[in-house]
Amino acid sequence: MLNLVYHFVNYIDVLEKWGNQMNINLYKTFLAAAVLSFFAFSSNALAGEAHEHEESAKNLEKMLVAPCCYRQPVAYHDSGASTEVKLRIRELLSEGKSEEEILDEYVAKYGERILSAPRAEGFGLAAYILPIVAILLATTVIVLRGTKKKPVLIEFKSSAKPGSDYDDRLDQELKDY
Repeated sequence: MLNLVYHFVNYIDVLEKWGNQMNINLYKTFLAAAVLSFFAFSSNALAGEAHEHEESAKNLEKMLVAPCCYRQPVAYHDSGASTEVKLRIRELLSEGKSEEEILDEYVAKYGERILSAPRAEGFGLAAYILPIVAILLATTVIVLRGTKKKPVLIEFKSSAKPGSDYDDRLDQELKDY
C-alpha cells in the first residue's frame, strides 16, 4: 500500500510540472481517500485479529480446568489461579501460539488432569467410544428380548368339582381364620 502511495505522490509531482491543476486536485483527493481507507482497513484487520484471539481464548478457557481445585473450567471459575490462566492464554495467543500448542504447554505443566475433556487418543479414546458401544449393546439386548417368544400360559386343571368337599373345607378354613 505504501508503494502505491509513493507512486501517486510521484505522479502528482509530474502533473504539477505540466500544470494541469484539475488532474492534480483529483489525484490528491484520490490519494487522501486511499490513505484513509488503508488506515480504516488496517484497523479493522487488527480488530478482527483481536476478535479472533478472543474467540480462541474463550475456547481454551472452556477446555482447561482451574488448576487450584480441578472442579470447574477456567471460563466459569473465579479464583486467582484461573485468572492467571486466562491472562497467560491471551499472552500466548498474542505471541502467535496455536490453541494446540497452548494446550500442550498446560498438559506438560499440570498433566492430562488440566483438560476438561480427555483427548481422543490412547486411553482417553475410551471415553468417547464406550458410551456409543454401551448404547448399541443396550439397544441390541432390548430388541432381542422383545422378539423372544412370549411364554405360553399353562392352564391348571383341577380334579375338584365346584361344590365339592374341597371347596367346602376351604370356605370353612377361611371363615375360621
